[in-house]
Amino acid sequence: MTPSDHVIETGKDGTLFGTTTEEHIDAIVDRIAAAPQVALHFHGGLVSRENGLLIADKLLPVYKAANCDPVFFVWHSGFLEVLKNNLNEILAEDLMRKVLVKTAKFVLGKFNQDSGSRAMGIITPERESVVCQHHFPVALEPKAAESKPRDAGKPPGLTELTDEEARVIEDELHEDLELMRAIDDVLAGHLPADVLIGSRSTGRTRASTTSLVDPDVLAELAPDQGVRSVTTMLLVAKKCVAIITRAIKRFVDDNDHGLYPTVLEECLREFYFANVGGAVWAAMKKETEDTFVPDLPGRGGRYFLDKLAGRVRAGARPQITLIGHSTGSVFIGNFLRAVTRLREPWPADAAFRVVFEAPSTTYRHFGETLDVAAPLIKEFLMFTMDDEHEQADRLLGALYPHSLLYLVSGLLERDRNGDSGVEPLVGLARYLRPVPTDIKPAAPYLSELDRTVYSPSPPEAPVGRRSTADGHTEFDDDPVLLASLTTFLARS
Repeated sequence: MTPSDHVIETGKDGTLFGTTTEEHIDAIVDRIAAAPQVALHFHGGLVSRENGLLIADKLLPVYKAANCDPVFFVWHSGFLEVLKNNLNEILAEDLMRKVLVKTAKFVLGKFNQDSGSRAMGIITPERESVVCQHHFPVALEPKAAESKPRDAGKPPGLTELTDEEARVIEDELHEDLELMRAIDDVLAGHLPADVLIGSRSTGRTRASTTSLVDPDVLAELAPDQGVRSVTTMLLVAKKCVAIITRAIKRFVDDNDHGLYPTVLEECLREFYFANVGGAVWAAMKKETEDTFVPDLPGRGGRYFLDKLAGRVRAGARPQITLIGHSTGSVFIGNFLRAVTRLREPWPADAAFRVVFEAPSTTYRHFGETLDVAAPLIKEFLMFTMDDEHEQADRLLGALYPHSLLYLVSGLLERDRNGDSGVEPLVGLARYLRPVPTDIKPAAPYLSELDRTVYSPSPPEAPVGRRSTADGHTEFDDDPVLLASLTTFLARS
């Protein structure tokens, strides 16, 4: 038997892909229906198809050692490559650097505001040289004195930006010549050659460099006649004020990620969201849902689930464990929801065991899953990093100094209204200590019965509840965690 005999591969919209056919799935279901222990493994959204197949090949003997017959769902994502490539390009753009520094200086000005200035609505912005030299990484400013951004904790008495303070900041940024030049260059790269003329404000020739600014933002800013207008700069100033307002509010609400990451996330949200990976992230998660759509041909997840349900209703009782790393946890949530929507009920005595590894599912998605599928979960265990290691796991080195889960939570997820907004993720330990009100439906589930293992675990942690993974991509490789997983699976 080869590793491919344990793989179900899906492509766009969760449809069957490659050598995976309905007959292939039939053979897999026939085999696992007769097995005592089955593991359904869902890899994360950071890996390409090739790496997904490598993960299956690597973990096959691990599951076999636990006397478990595995099935690996390999789905096409490769999100990390898109994210890293685009972020590196965006952070090299002059407009991004200018907006980042100029918004941060007002956030710091608000932090430094004393009670008298606060009462009068006066904000004295921090000097840009201080922002560059002490708070932002060397990758963004070659003359910076430090390669690691200096954090700025929330000062006592911090309040949200007032309307009057916002108006004063908007007036100042509206006249900022450096912002004007940066906008000129962005527009030059997206306008026809016959309208590229010198800037009226500076007289200099505009550079023609294609920017990764969100196309919708470009549509707002692009002038009719190929030159920046007064309206253009007013829109830019308003967008910068929106960044400052949201960043300060996040500190007030204790929803910040530190000074530099918070301001960076809000700058990306305002000017670059479509190209930083937001659309890719949403589409990737949607495919884990689309694969279970009923009555449509070729949906791999649905075909597998229907066949498996038929065998279980006919009396097969393998102990099935669902294991998901990162976005694989979203896949598991959609799998469980699909089970609740089967035309005939799933037998109550065939409940699943569930293991999350550094899950990127939101508390909202997980809570909604529990609302309908909690009776289907026989046992639950989560391995995830403690917050110290989550913050130290640098996604892009100095460019983004926290983990992927921090960036997803702070930028890429969407709120209940469908807008980009800060969303708590199940895998972020900071949201379990203490538990915020808006995630209470799901958070107690994770805290009850000691269901969570924080990694790296202490040396005295009991067998089966140990992990030394200290990076988001390490959970499939950590031998200590894999030994704990083997212990969990081997239990009857």
